[in-house]
Amino acid sequence: MNIAGALSMTIFILTILTVVAALLSYMIFKARERSRKRAAPAASVGSINLIYFVEYTLPGMVAEPQHTELVATGPDVGGRPVLKYVLATLALAVLGTGSWYGYYLYRGKTAVAVPGTGGSGGGTTSPAQPARSAPPDLRALGSHAASLFPVKSLDANNDGVIQPEERERLHQQIPQFIVVSSDDNGSVQGLQWMKQEFTRRGFWSKVHFFLTGNYLSGRKNYLGGDIDRWWQTLLDEAYIGLHGTTHEPGADEWSVKHWDEENSTVNTEVRKRLKLPPGWTWDAYPLSSRAPFLMLTDTYFQSLEHLRPALIFDSSLVLHPGGPIMVPPRAGVPRDVHWPFTLDTALPDTLDPPYLPSSSSRAKIASHPFWEFPMYAWYLRPPKAAATWQPSMDYNLWKLYGCSGDKANASIVAHLMENLKAHYEGNRVPFHLGLHANNYDDKEQCKRATIAALLEQIARFAQSHARVEYISIPDLFVWLKKMERS
Repeated sequence: MNIAGALSMTIFILTILTVVAALLSYMIFKARERSRKRAAPAASVGSINLIYFVEYTLPGMVAEPQHTELVATGPDVGGRPVLKYVLATLALAVLGTGSWYGYYLYRGKTAVAVPGTGGSGGGTTSPAQPARSAPPDLRALGSHAASLFPVKSLDANNDGVIQPEERERLHQQIPQFIVVSSDDNGSVQGLQWMKQEFTRRGFWSKVHFFLTGNYLSGRKNYLGGDIDRWWQTLLDEAYIGLHGTTHEPGADEWSVKHWDEENSTVNTEVRKRLKLPPGWTWDAYPLSSRAPFLMLTDTYFQSLEHLRPALIFDSSLVLHPGGPIMVPPRAGVPRDVHWPFTLDTALPDTLDPPYLPSSSSRAKIASHPFWEFPMYAWYLRPPKAAATWQPSMDYNLWKLYGCSGDKANASIVAHLMENLKAHYEGNRVPFHLGLHANNYDDKEQCKRATIAALLEQIARFAQSHARVEYISIPDLFVWLKKMERS
């Protein structure tokens, strides 16, 4: 037998073994699945099951033009989906081996090039990324008044108050959106973990990353690693915004000039170091900002008006029921908070303006031509502190609850899920999960496990509740204006 014949026989035998192994794996999987169904009851929604802190089953995902909808697949995601994966694997195996052999016959050589290797270096070549469509252009969206109703038509009597029958229609028509953002973003390890975790959940491209300029290479707070490349990845695959340059305290006394330096420096650094995808322009990019520490006065917004290209939206103001009065949730009273709005309209009474230590007063905010995506507050009940409303940022979780070891903090997960359910049962304002990439480097196993457990509980919640969807902030604004016009 010549070399060609021997190679052909070897490939044929390997293909047969691959088919047998795949079929055996499928049979074992189905047998174990049937055994699990007989042995254990289904987990109740909202329960904390420690096994899911490390390993969990992914729910089905359906990509839509403007947001990602979590589709209820039930506790058993095996069966036909697994069979499809097995058949696809077999098809690829047969196709791959046939291609290798065809290439061998064509070249007439005994050495076969291995796909995915790069020349003499032997390194793997990443697949080419598909071209990304341009982000929504928000410049022509116009004003949008704050309202407890996401759509004017749902306010049947036009009194601004949600009546029982209006709430029922609202729940029938309006999704529960989930918005995820990340601040600072100086840790390469943290960003790597976020990309892995959020990609497997299907919403990586929806996340908004607010960047602090001094974390770039060569600047004061640089933490190491190829952070410039990672920020380019954030721009290419998700959304970016500005989060100051120095992230220093004391902003309650900053002048417009001081803010100009903070905002213009990070804006210039980002535009100088990062390259927009083909077909994109900075003039059409949904440029955004979040004030460091969420500490601001009106001078912050005055400075944002000086940015070029023009700023589209801010995300620094905290909203919750009762506003600055800090009224705790009451049993039987739905959580209703104002939907996103533009700052050239009347500010809602659910706004909790920043408290200014220098003057012992609340910040006063004038009219400005920006959208505002609010920091919808969480009501937290930490075990060793008083229950209170807190901005929806993870800093408050670790400060109030703590997080150590390599297991998730189950209290954090349970209390955040209480807040998500309150949004769902209320007027469906978006549930915001605010993170800091610097909190999720390789040493922070508890924090990583806690967020992973939370995302798993959100996925379970979506399986048993209709219309729970991740969305980006720009797409949310587009959705609001589209619903308003329909």
